[in-house]
Amino acid sequence: MSTHPSAAVRLATVVAMRRMKSPHLAEFIRDADPGVADDAIRAICDLDLTGQRASVAFLLEDPGS
Repeated sequence: MSTHPSAAVRLATVVAMRRMKSPHLAEFIRDADPGVADDAIRAICDLDLTGQRASVAFLLEDPGS
């Protein structure tokens, strides 16, 4: 679902994955839609998904990639 053309569908996917505490949230942190990416990042941090925090930390080190 991370490649679905609709940002609304991707956002709904992130919300559902958050409720399931899915480690696959990291697939959305570089989404083209800032709202989708922001929700994925917040979910990873709020749920303390330690395995995915490295992906979020990488954004801080290299935000342009």
